[in-house]
Amino acid sequence: MDIQLYNAPRETVVADADHMRRVVSLYLNGMAPSSAETIRYALRQAIEGLGMNAIDVELETFPWNQLTATHLSQLIALWRKDREPATIRLYVYAVRGVIRQCFISQLMPADQYQLVKEVKLPRGANKRGRGRSVEDEEQDAILRNCLDEDSTAGIRDAAIFALFFASGMRRAELAGLDDGDIDYARAEARVRAKGNNVLVKHIQAWAIPYLQDWRAVRKDSGFTSGPVFTRIVKGGRLTGNRLTGRGILGIMEVRCNKAGLDQVVRPHDGRRTMGTAMLKEHGELVAQKVLGHAQLDTTRIYDMRSDDEIKQHFSKAAGPRSKRSDS
Repeated sequence: MDIQLYNAPRETVVADADHMRRVVSLYLNGMAPSSAETIRYALRQAIEGLGMNAIDVELETFPWNQLTATHLSQLIALWRKDREPATIRLYVYAVRGVIRQCFISQLMPADQYQLVKEVKLPRGANKRGRGRSVEDEEQDAILRNCLDEDSTAGIRDAAIFALFFASGMRRAELAGLDDGDIDYARAEARVRAKGNNVLVKHIQAWAIPYLQDWRAVRKDSGFTSGPVFTRIVKGGRLTGNRLTGRGILGIMEVRCNKAGLDQVVRPHDGRRTMGTAMLKEHGELVAQKVLGHAQLDTTRIYDMRSDDEIKQHFSKAAGPRSKRSDS
């Protein structure tokens, strides 16, 4: 399907479907699978923002070489209505990346590319960070719903939620786990983190039985190696196909709705829950190490303790003035 943008440059370089597939392939091939998945999602947001159905339009053959600075400015204005600045910057990064590949592949004039580069990014940052700290009652409701289902999917989903809450892993880290990565005796897991670094994540002891139950199910189905979290098809049959980050997000959304939660628990919420607990119980330095942050300021964003808790602490705190008033 040939697509012509309504306000594309008059002298657009002709690019057929095969041209665009090569451009998008060159752009995505150098990325880790989880990063490529994120970029693909961002590019689909751009397609939808331009007024097209991202389901019907093939991402690989979309005429990215026709995008102009005007298109990008319009997208940013649209995204400002309901997206955080950091999310908008990610979307723009994705769009500019594929446009740059169009320029390198000689499918876009230099002046058009240069104007796209000049579009200003939104300023500001989300001081609160992403996600929320999930209350114990919500965690219990989700895990109870998983286990009450008495199904293969229920056991798997309980292990997923338990690991998020008990380790502070990122979604891509959890999706990338293989059987040999988890040491059940030491309650540790090796994960491939940002920058292809391999890190050790500690797992709170309460979550280990959930992981062992899931491992037993996989072993009974003949899976003793490979990805830890995999797809399940009709009839509860396990496959060896690794769950993607987006697949895990979909599972969490469905499970939270089944559990009757007012808010969906998302992958980063588990990380915020862990961060808040570590800050509360062990302080900033321990929390920084557990979350794997390079900067302590990043860890502080994860403190989701309420103002009521802080006020309660100050009202109970004793000091020289309280002693002086008794005399």
